[in-house]
Amino acid sequence: MKDPHAQAVRLATYALLQVFRPDQATVSVQCPMRLGESRPLPDLVILNGTPRQIITHPTTGLLVIEISDSTLEYDQTDNAALYAANMIPEYWIINLNAQCVDVRRSPFRAKGAAPQDEDLRVYDFQAAIAPLAASHASIKVSDLLP
Repeated sequence: MKDPHAQAVRLATYALLQVFRPDQATVSVQCPMRLGESRPLPDLVILNGTPRQIITHPTTGLLVIEISDSTLEYDQTDNAALYAANMIPEYWIINLNAQCVDVRRSPFRAKGAAPQDEDLRVYDFQAAIAPLAASHASIKVSDLLP
C-alpha cells in the first residue's frame, strides 16, 4: 500500500465516523467479507450494528468502499460485479488517480453480469455525497482524498 492509499483509508475512516452513529453502525476497516465463495477485503465497509454485535465476517454491508490507484480497473469491473451480485446497495471507489469518487447505487444483477455505465455517478473533488444509509448527512469528496 502506497502512502496516498493509506492516507485515504485514514481520511475516509474519519469522515465516515462523523456520519454514522457508533451505537447503530460499524465502520469496518480492511476486514474480510463473506460473499458466497469470495472473501473480498474492501478498504471500508459500513455495517449495520455495533462492533460487539458483529461476530462473524459480514455477508452484506450498507456501503462498501474501495480506495483505488493501481487496482482501478479491477475495482470498476470485478469488484463492482461481485458487490452488485451480492446485493450491496452502495459501492464507492475513491479514485486516487482522477481525484474523484465513483458511486454505484442499488446495482443488483445476476452473478457474473458486468456493471452498467448507467449505474455509475462520478463525484469530483468539489462535490459532496450523501450515503444512502445516512441521507441526512453528506461527505465532501475533498475530505476523502489526500
